[in-house]
Amino acid sequence: MSLEQKLKSDFKSQFFERDWHLFKLGADKYLESAAKIKKNDISQKAIIIPNIIRKDVRLLFRNKRKRLFIGLGCELILKSYYLKNGFYINKQINKRDKGKIAFKFIELDSRDIDQQKTIEFNLLIQGLAELERKIQNKKRVIIDTDIRNSLNIAKVFRNKEAHIITKGHKYNSQDYDEIEKGIIKIYNNWFNEKLDFKISFENNELWEFNIT
Repeated sequence: MSLEQKLKSDFKSQFFERDWHLFKLGADKYLESAAKIKKNDISQKAIIIPNIIRKDVRLLFRNKRKRLFIGLGCELILKSYYLKNGFYINKQINKRDKGKIAFKFIELDSRDIDQQKTIEFNLLIQGLAELERKIQNKKRVIIDTDIRNSLNIAKVFRNKEAHIITKGHKYNSQDYDEIEKGIIKIYNNWFNEKLDFKISFENNELWEFNIT
């Protein structure tokens, strides 16, 4: 067994409905961190990179963490929702029923499930309509636009911030408004929780993350 295979086996796990609480807690913590992290949390002194015109890049790395934490939090909360409703988040070993993503625990034998791999974030988002049709026992459902938008923005944030570093990123407040609206609805619609959620970006802008 190679070192990589050994490390992967250490994380091997088949997730069941009982695990949704842990995924939800992880989402809570990442999203709270995204809301409140400040420039001073990066370093006690300015970080200077000469080829970026001697610019203090603490703000750059603060914002990268915010976006990465948003992406991680949204992926975990989506997986929590699947599990909470009795659906697999592990991949199938030999995929059947091409085009389908959301399978209940009672629909597949656990021996057909890959304990080392979970379904990609993007596919879980694509499977939301299928998931809701099975939950609601309806032939057609409409996924809330704010929820879908927030998850798709978070997916891009996670994918980009986890793999590259750019000298800057244009700040678009509308992206974060969309994320806040969608996540607030997720907590309310999926978990019956009221969430006060505000991501601080501007100077002296207050953050909020409170669940009731």
